[in-house]
Amino acid sequence: MIDPAQIARNAVIWPGARRIIRGAYPPIDLFEDIADPADWPLLIAAEQKTNPRLMENLGALELVPEARRVGGQGASYLMAPFTHVSPDRPSRFTAGNFGVLYVADRFDTALAETIHHHARFMARTAEPAGWTSQFREIVMDVKVDAHDLRDEALYADALRPDDYSVSQPLVAELRASGAGGLIYPSRRLAGGECVALFYPDLAANAVQGGISIIIGTAAGRISTGSPQPLRSMSLKRRRLDRVFASSRWKALPRFSAFRACGATALYSASLHRAPEGSRPRRR
Repeated sequence: MIDPAQIARNAVIWPGARRIIRGAYPPIDLFEDIADPADWPLLIAAEQKTNPRLMENLGALELVPEARRVGGQGASYLMAPFTHVSPDRPSRFTAGNFGVLYVADRFDTALAETIHHHARFMARTAEPAGWTSQFREIVMDVKVDAHDLRDEALYADALRPDDYSVSQPLVAELRASGAGGLIYPSRRLAGGECVALFYPDLAANAVQGGISIIIGTAAGRISTGSPQPLRSMSLKRRRLDRVFASSRWKALPRFSAFRACGATALYSASLHRAPEGSRPRRR
């Protein structure tokens, strides 16, 4: 049994931390608006008169305390994990009744985590080998006084690769006591680290980085091995099923490839940062 009061706390400051999300998720207009988050209830009330799908897009905004909401360019990437939650989508540190923002220390860690979980999901479908899914890399800065679970011997029960029966209630208790987040070793990439943030204002300056395309290379086969860089390659054609069948393509643009969990990921290395003055802000 892990005693939350005995868990050490350490400051985590990660400029340029990484998160990977599905490319299908568009920015949410209200979160990206220049309006102060304190004014959102008035804006919502006005827009609901002409936009009946507004609340579906916003999600459960009431789950985020007003003082901890963020707005401005890139704020969707920080707010959405806390407003779009469901018991049908539990994760390591939540049963789905509250949101958690998972962020990795670097791209390789984020990619390994994403490949593992998405490949597991696709393995439960009837999709044949060769399926493709597009993801976005999100670059952000993290600053949190985190409870530290990096001692794998001491916190083994909360770090089981695919058993969350200890980690979920542990975090529910920590969050209820006012904790801001956790730092823990990645379960999918040796040496990688991740944070689980309990509020959106513990990250900032979120912008889109590169594009990752994940390709299913072995339907129904899941491996827990860590991804290894294969080689640099390019996508000169859109026939993704032929990417690994030819070495004649030239770097236009360059991609890095990783393979794990019965899936392969291609990553576009382009990055851009938001201009000064357009970054997410606290209320």
